[in-house]
Amino acid sequence: MSYRHWNTFSERIDVECGVLYVTEVENFPLVDGFFFVKTNPMTLVGLRMAAAGEHHTTTSTVRQFSEYLAAYFNGWEELSRQLSWEMIYVQHADSTPMNDWQGCDVVNSDDVSTKEKQKIAAFWKEKVHQYQVSNIIQGRPKKGLELRSN
Repeated sequence: MSYRHWNTFSERIDVECGVLYVTEVENFPLVDGFFFVKTNPMTLVGLRMAAAGEHHTTTSTVRQFSEYLAAYFNGWEELSRQLSWEMIYVQHADSTPMNDWQGCDVVNSDDVSTKEKQKIAAFWKEKVHQYQVSNIIQGRPKKGLELRSN
């Protein structure tokens, strides 16, 4: 797998499967990195480093992440409608373990309408598969746990 540092939005590019996009944008929403897998439908895998036992997100954060992707990738609007989503929470052995699915909280935000917040929260609950990799010792995952399976 190759990787690409994501620190500018100066030009739009095509989605490439098998490329790890590492974010360098300060306060980048939702993930610390992500990649696409060539499956049917294509899968976006988000990677999030998490030290806490819970790492919920918010509807405005999910929306902001989607807006970044739309600004960066050619054809995002069409691709995103058919995309499968997975989140992998990576935890060090010393972290408080996650034992439950990480929710998407609906919070008051001026930039997201009530209807859109509900739609995003439903998407997160119904469509995003979540996994945890924990007990990383010397860079190797020791144990994996699926947080939710449908």
